[in-house]
Amino acid sequence: MARPILNNVRLLSLGVLALGVSAAGLVGCGSSSGAGGSSTLPAASSTASGGDSATPASGKPIDVCAALPAASAAKLSGAAFTTANPITNLQPQEYGCAYSNDADNVQAEVKVFEHNAVVSYNFFFNGSKNAQPVRGLGDKAFFDNDGTMYVLAGSNLIQVNGLKTADQCVALARPILAAL
Repeated sequence: MARPILNNVRLLSLGVLALGVSAAGLVGCGSSSGAGGSSTLPAASSTASGGDSATPASGKPIDVCAALPAASAAKLSGAAFTTANPITNLQPQEYGCAYSNDADNVQAEVKVFEHNAVVSYNFFFNGSKNAQPVRGLGDKAFFDNDGTMYVLAGSNLIQVNGLKTADQCVALARPILAAL
């Protein structure tokens, strides 16, 4: 699989942020333009996030690729996905799937973060200059108008990135919400 497309400015910002606030318990997650590699900050204790639970309702890790296979992701989003591969370079309590096609010219990622969800959601919302709230999805959600949607669902944060529209991101987030 070809290297994911990354928004280097946001990754650099998150890297600097990781040095400055990881002790405060903030967890950042992901690139907003294209499917990025892990840009996640180290996980902190659940008490630093205002009581977020460290496990989903199921008590098991979420298999994002099983909950949203490539064919389903393609049908729901209208993107030409043919492959779905688990993302393996994530921190504990983080799960994801990278979607692509045979030519690797269509890429997206769906990730679930089971820690610091509220703190992370608020951080990304406040840092997004063009945040567009999305109603009827999880507890609250927004699309950053730069290819990434964040969905807060209880103690989980879902990130969908690499797609052009909020509607495409919503379509991929719904099956993951159902799996939580």
